[in-house]
Amino acid sequence: MDILESNVSGFELLAEDGTGTTTTTTTNTTVLPEPTPSPPKPTGPRPLPDPPRDKDKLRIFALLVGINDYPEPIPKLGGCVKDVELVEKYLKNTYGNKAQIKKLLNTEATYDNIIAAFRDENREHLGLATGYDTIWFHFSGHGSQQFTAEEFLRTIEPAGKDQTVVCYQDDQNGSQLHLADKEIAVLLAEAEKRGFDQDTGMAPHIVVSLDCCHSGSGTRDDEVRPRNYDPTKGKTRSDALEAGGVRTINTYIGNYSASNIEVPMSTHVALSACESRQLAGDTDAGGVFTTSLIETLRATGEDVNYESLFLKTRSTARKKRKEQNPQFETIGGFNPYTRFLEGSSLGKPGRYPLLARVKDSGVAWFVKCGAINGLPSNAPGGSILMDIIDEKENKVVANAAVVMVSAQHSLITLLGEHTANPANVDDYQAEIRVLPAAPIYVLLSGTPVWLKAIKDRWEPLAAKSIHWLDGKPAGRPTLFTNQDGDEISEPPAIELHAGLHGELTLKNLQMGNQVLLKMPATGLPQDRHDLAVENLDKIANWMRTIALDNPNSKIRELFDFELVVSDKNARRIALTPKEDTEGSVQLFEPIVISKADAFKKTDDSGTVSAYLAAFNYRVKLKDTAGQSIFFYGYHLKDNCAIDFSTEQEQFLDPGQSKDMLSINNGQGFGWGPEVDEGQVSSWFKLIATTEELDYHRLEQTGLKGTRDSDSKELNPDRISMDWCAVTVRVDLSVEMEENPENPFEGLEF
Repeated sequence: MDILESNVSGFELLAEDGTGTTTTTTTNTTVLPEPTPSPPKPTGPRPLPDPPRDKDKLRIFALLVGINDYPEPIPKLGGCVKDVELVEKYLKNTYGNKAQIKKLLNTEATYDNIIAAFRDENREHLGLATGYDTIWFHFSGHGSQQFTAEEFLRTIEPAGKDQTVVCYQDDQNGSQLHLADKEIAVLLAEAEKRGFDQDTGMAPHIVVSLDCCHSGSGTRDDEVRPRNYDPTKGKTRSDALEAGGVRTINTYIGNYSASNIEVPMSTHVALSACESRQLAGDTDAGGVFTTSLIETLRATGEDVNYESLFLKTRSTARKKRKEQNPQFETIGGFNPYTRFLEGSSLGKPGRYPLLARVKDSGVAWFVKCGAINGLPSNAPGGSILMDIIDEKENKVVANAAVVMVSAQHSLITLLGEHTANPANVDDYQAEIRVLPAAPIYVLLSGTPVWLKAIKDRWEPLAAKSIHWLDGKPAGRPTLFTNQDGDEISEPPAIELHAGLHGELTLKNLQMGNQVLLKMPATGLPQDRHDLAVENLDKIANWMRTIALDNPNSKIRELFDFELVVSDKNARRIALTPKEDTEGSVQLFEPIVISKADAFKKTDDSGTVSAYLAAFNYRVKLKDTAGQSIFFYGYHLKDNCAIDFSTEQEQFLDPGQSKDMLSINNGQGFGWGPEVDEGQVSSWFKLIATTEELDYHRLEQTGLKGTRDSDSKELNPDRISMDWCAVTVRVDLSVEMEENPENPFEGLEF
């Protein structure tokens, strides 16, 4: 493993270049274990500790927008009004009078009317939504791009364009043609804030579905019309400025200004028609995405969560049009394991969809879980065991063993007698039962009675090679005792300490005994112990995600990686690698700040401390790469949450570059040490793949203290089924020269 480490007067970067999986087949016979008899039925998902939602109080406020009859020169569409009719019919048939629907069709769907419908100043529709209710905004029409305001260009939109939905505009209404992504964010945040209930802590459940496309870079299809109109195509920003085609910041809703570029964030889920480089298909019968969504909802009924709905909708859409790949984004901590439109908990992470390929020789079964998801690619065939669960029936229909691990898929074989039917594969999910990964040890200390209750719940952790240890044997300070009474010399990575009254403390022993969580002795002990086991699982997964790598990757050499910092005036500086770097340590030239005020903050008491407005990391696909690559950025937080940190997957063509952290107004991750801190740290993960990744499957919430296609001719020069990872730990510290008159003089980062 290559470790690049930089120390720039306070920056330390640990970048573990990883990769992993071979895709060649083998003719060796795999000896599989005997099938386990009578697989137990799953006990059912334990509800996540979300605020309870009362189904009897639920109302669904749907704002449905569809535009076919765009005026010239915008191309007309044929299926957008039909989309609205399909969504309306589904809501009425499923929810009856609980569904309160407002439609804006064709000439009604102006910029001003869409905004007015969101803000609903007369409280007739969306303005009535409370924390018990759901808001669904659906748009079918053209998507587009427009040159962004100068202030956004300098800060959060270095590419220079907004993504927009195209409203109806004619000579009479005179309003804007484009409703920008930043404006939709404002409207969603306003709706969430307006409906927030202080007593329950609940806000409206918000769903956004967009059947349009924002980029015209996809290949046209004779069978469908593209839902894309790009007035910027073939034009430069200078051309647009001369023609008055660049919006000024004061024309955006949301009180944006040169001193206020912060895009508000609301908790919501966004379902969209296709990848940024693809075209959304439009037919007279409706959009490919919307018709697929409604067909899936009709087939699954009300009992479906967002994660499952997305996978099934995408499968349906790709059967209709293989060039279209719907997208799924969870924003602001939205939990994808909740019922569609209702928001109550349903399902749990750690289950993976299946694929079945029926051939004359039999059925080949695959699970959408591979090395990127933590399966060891070098494990002996048959040593990774799974249960195949029919989620409709909530029962195990087969036991399975993994035969071969690829980057994002694994070939499995079903063991013994089973009732799995390839025709029902969309209803099946795989759950790992035995994972022969490198062990993670947890030291258990404290009050024995509480520790026994934790040990009694340990079985699901043991299946993932997470094992507990007791204290060190007397006179053997370097040894621990495991659950079988054997002495273990490997030090534990985690400690769980049980206090006298049942309070629990979790520590990361790999990071200087860092306290990760204190769980108070409140509520029922059994709930606290169940939650402790869940938290231990999350900590172990967080540690394994940091360690995830693929040292055999061929694509790591195809892109460059650099660090960028910003001061509070949004001045961006790329750190320069030192040429005299030795070994595996990558050093960067220090930045000497001449204007110290740009790198300090003052709290309410007048105390000053140093900080960066933002840190970011940027990737550039080399001109010589020869193929495009998918990039995904994650932030691994100190509460063991794993958050997707880019707006969407980044698909780069050779020569393109992109900043990977979209947080902090698009500039990156902003933080710094407190006055009494010498250093602060944070972890990031960059994953590059040759194929699209279901990025949300690597996400997880933080710790809680209380409750295959047909064969085709391959390009021999093209890399396939490959991935790599760059793991980044940024340590920020500050060194200052002593000067009582100006403590920031001579500041270096």
